[in-house]
Amino acid sequence: MRKNREDDKVYYQNNKEIFRRLQHKRRMQIYEWYYSNISYLCCADCGYSFKILPQVAEFHHEQRNGKHEHISPATQSYSKFCAEAEKGIFLCPTCHRIRHITNQ
Repeated sequence: MRKNREDDKVYYQNNKEIFRRLQHKRRMQIYEWYYSNISYLCCADCGYSFKILPQVAEFHHEQRNGKHEHISPATQSYSKFCAEAEKGIFLCPTCHRIRHITNQ
């Protein structure tokens, strides 16, 4: 049987630091996975390798209507992040801006 929302709020307030540490640990695991895997990719337009600086990789949704949310390893679960990542391509910042300016 589920507790009521007030009990959940009290439990969270009493254990806030534990929740924050777990969330931080999960985010760091996702970032570690993200940067270790993104370094094997290249820009889909110009071929720039993200191996040297994976932090510059930007995600571009191929079709706007398929976009559910902003893709970020910091705010999503691993499965949501992977599902959203399959809907687009990775580009370098210059190519990403060119795509948006020319609406390709």
